Amino acid sequence: MQELGGAMGRRRASSGSWNPLSDRVLKDLPPDSWVCTAEAGVKLYISDSLDCAPVRDVKMGAEISATREGKWLREKQSGLYAPYVDGAGHRTFKNHRLMLLERT
Repeated sequence: MQELGGAMGRRRASSGSWNPLSDRVLKDLPPDSWVCTAEAGVKLYISDSLDCAPVRDVKMGAEISATREGKWLREKQSGLYAPYVDGAGHRTFKNHRLMLLERT
């Protein structure tokens, strides 16, 4: 160990592991990019309520650019809403960052 200005510090030549959320990787990903993970797909609504008629469908594996607003995702381009979880409480979308973490 080396003493640096009264504080003890250590240096490692290599961290030994890859961080999928390092700054370089995060800069390559759109910050609000979500992937549909629901097998049956997800319906988009004009408001954040299942009471209104669905406007559009999103298929499994499709990507949308959206911001999370509580239990809903609001698509940036159209302003339509997608439920973040289904009736059983399972996620309908996953953020790219979460998917990277799950792969490691």
